[in-house]
Amino acid sequence: MGDILTVPLQFFKNTYINDNINLLSSDYFNLQLTGWLPVQREVKIEWDFESTPLEIKTDSVLGSGDRVHVKFHPADGHNAGDLQIYFTSHPQYNLGWCSTSNTNFPVTPPSLTDKVWRISRTAGVRVVIHCNEVEVLNKLLSSCTHSERRSIWNQDVASIEFYYSERASDYYRPQPGD
Repeated sequence: MGDILTVPLQFFKNTYINDNINLLSSDYFNLQLTGWLPVQREVKIEWDFESTPLEIKTDSVLGSGDRVHVKFHPADGHNAGDLQIYFTSHPQYNLGWCSTSNTNFPVTPPSLTDKVWRISRTAGVRVVIHCNEVEVLNKLLSSCTHSERRSIWNQDVASIEFYYSERASDYYRPQPGD
């Protein structure tokens, strides 16, 4: 049996999670969930991105046109960047508020249909993406061409959100510990 992960998530009153869970409390509370969690779109999920890499499980086929789209938010709920992964014939990425267009990954992701994408943000505001344990992107965001765009990515991330129109992300979890 694999590792069991316990993920503390904080939801606020009147939070809709899915058709089976609609929290109607007067205050916030912590909910402990384990393992892979089904992706819920347009829900802000508390996440310390600086210390907890995000893993996303997909089963989209190359050339399908599907995409992963994760938005990052600081504590004030505004924008701290976003990431899109496109399942084109040659997989591409776009770092919102940094990239001006979709770009082929410098290293081609493994061709398997089932993929686990690990997204990390490290010191110096560097985004590192692994796909099935293969590093496919390691980008220092100081290379963003506009200073305002660089400042967006310099914010501490307090929550993540899967965009409403993306359909590639099936499950997510924090990167398992050693």
